[in-house]
Amino acid sequence: MQPHHDVREISRYRVHGMDCASCATKIEGAARGVTGVEEVRVSIASQLMSLTTNDAASTAAVERAVTELGYRLDRLDAPEPGGDGALPDDPAHLAPRWAPARWAPATCR
Repeated sequence: MQPHHDVREISRYRVHGMDCASCATKIEGAARGVTGVEEVRVSIASQLMSLTTNDAASTAAVERAVTELGYRLDRLDAPEPGGDGALPDDPAHLAPRWAPARWAPATCR
């Protein structure tokens, strides 16, 4: 019997620098290697990653693991700070939230 977790965090990201199926496989593998990850899906066609984790710490660990591979993530569904966690009714929350970051594009080999 698997443990039951009452809190699940579901996140969606735009992945920058993902050029091929090998990139998507690397990203999925890195995410699956993080404790607390329940599900991860990476689409090369849409350049998106969806992630379900047990807690915010696992989500942050996946973000670090993927960026350490050389990819940049823009979280698409982050709730507004100080809000109730609900997403707004309009689609504006799907726009990337740009923040200065140091990164270099990943290269496939």
